[in-house]
Amino acid sequence: MNYLAHLVSILGYALVVGCAVPSQDVEKKPASKRLNVVFLISDDLGAQSLGCYGNTQCKTPSIDGLAARGIRFTRAHCQFPVCGPSRAALMSGMYPQAIGVMGNGQSNRFTENLGYRPSMSGLFKRNGWHAARVSKIYHMRVPGDITNGVHGPDHEASWSERHSFKSPEWMTKGVHEHLSREKLKRLPEKHYGLGFGGAFYVVRGESDGAEQCDVLAADKAIKIIGEQKDKPFFLAVGFRASSRRLRAWSLSSTRAASSRLPTTNLRASRACLA
Repeated sequence: MNYLAHLVSILGYALVVGCAVPSQDVEKKPASKRLNVVFLISDDLGAQSLGCYGNTQCKTPSIDGLAARGIRFTRAHCQFPVCGPSRAALMSGMYPQAIGVMGNGQSNRFTENLGYRPSMSGLFKRNGWHAARVSKIYHMRVPGDITNGVHGPDHEASWSERHSFKSPEWMTKGVHEHLSREKLKRLPEKHYGLGFGGAFYVVRGESDGAEQCDVLAADKAIKIIGEQKDKPFFLAVGFRASSRRLRAWSLSSTRAASSRLPTTNLRASRACLA
């Protein structure tokens, strides 16, 4: 998770994760007094995988540091066992059955079913915050939407700007190892022709990982924080490597990224982890 650590390390300067909600008198406050929001979400990363929730094997010092300086929720529960409905519920504030997204294949219903109501980020956007999406916040079809660099079933009205990244994913160059009995079957009629199911394999990449979507997302998020530091912003950043095929690469370039982190003029607040 080192590609995430450098982004997390700056969030003590400009972070509220789900804690700041625009109040009725928000328009009376100058932009410099409004709190920023940096919302981080990672595919399939359960609380049991974090040191701040008691895991002694996984090393998560940056996230643990946020927990120590902020608020840690112990009874916050996912609303659905798969990606699309749980993200639809989180972003709408509605149960999956209420927003009408009960499976990944129904994620494209979100925009129509939400209608005129704002999403979580949309509420901030309507009240003067710059709302930016970086990578996967609503459901994305993985790996096809990543290998094709498309937005997937996103909710465009939620954002002032949005960024998706094309990266090689399972096609990363390097040494591949197949760890399950399922064969990598290409099904032309399914999912960009990538419908090969749940085969599990790993790749030891030849590069430093700079071409992978999570590294690209962290770099873009850092850039947006620097660009928007003097204005109120809601920045949603999605990391999704934890949910799919595993890739390993040299981390020398991501360690060096710390020298690029903005550390001034960012309005401080607290972190909330759920």
